[in-house]
Amino acid sequence: MTSKLSILGKRLTMLRGKRSQAETAAQMCITQSYLSCLERGKKIPSNQILSIIAEVYDTTVGYLLGETDDPQASRETKRRDNSAAFDSISNTLRRIPLLSPEHVLEFMAGNKPPADTNFIYIEEGDAKGLSVQFAVISATGDNQRWGIPIGASVVVDPTSTVQDFDIALVRYNTDVAFKKLRWHDDGSIDLMSDNGSVVCVPCGEARSGAFAILGKAVSVILTPKHGL
Repeated sequence: MTSKLSILGKRLTMLRGKRSQAETAAQMCITQSYLSCLERGKKIPSNQILSIIAEVYDTTVGYLLGETDDPQASRETKRRDNSAAFDSISNTLRRIPLLSPEHVLEFMAGNKPPADTNFIYIEEGDAKGLSVQFAVISATGDNQRWGIPIGASVVVDPTSTVQDFDIALVRYNTDVAFKKLRWHDDGSIDLMSDNGSVVCVPCGEARSGAFAILGKAVSVILTPKHGL
């Protein structure tokens, strides 16, 4: 397996070429850190992930694993070799809904996502065994210096503890947005945008229904180029 991981890593790096890891990982609907581990031979991907990678690179799983030196194959061979990814989702993957900010509150209230909701897939290890997790499309450009560009998918964990200077999805009155948080001794909370602007939520409002922390931002995936 070590030899195959080494071959896999080298071929992934070669096939990616000059494309950035972030862009390529987004096309595969995996995180950049996970792709980096694969390219360095540090992780064993599931069959489904291998098939998705082969689909993105227009090659076969056999080539990725060094079972053949021919990166091309007939259409039928590719279909047979790669179709496993789309037949079922492995136990190593977690499917989570990709929501727009306006649908987050309805989802957290226990309502089903809208019928036209897209889904993304993350490694079960990244999900930390939690059952409630979702991703939100960043609709604004005020978080780009934090690594959240417009249109990125941000995985949100409602059960993770949010501490000073963590980035979290919050609701203040009717607005839902990603903000960096800072608590004060008097119970008030600063909502910081990466452009330097700060909105202070008074203690009374922070403890009332006017304000809520919806979840901690735990990872960022750039806009996927395709889905499953």
